[in-house]
Amino acid sequence: MYNPSMAYVLATRLDFEGALRAMQGLEFVVAHRPQDFYGEPQISQGVWVVRKQNRRKQPASDDDVTILATYFVVGENIYKAPSLHAIVSSRMVRKTLIFC
Repeated sequence: MYNPSMAYVLATRLDFEGALRAMQGLEFVVAHRPQDFYGEPQISQGVWVVRKQNRRKQPASDDDVTILATYFVVGENIYKAPSLHAIVSSRMVRKTLIFC
């Protein structure tokens, strides 16, 4: 934002995301955005999915991307999505308690 030589990167979202993919480290990425029935984005309504991930560059291959967390944004509220392990273990404990 404060570097005039990088102003061309901020011209469009596609250019900005392309520049970010060339870097490595911790990043937050909009994985899914809300859409209405006609395919147009709805900025104020719906659920946004944001991923916290770590990108590491690999020479002569694709980047190594590790997803650290997933968040849901609904209106003004942000919720952290539970991990698959947390969901499965919770259901297993619940089933065990029912049968005991």
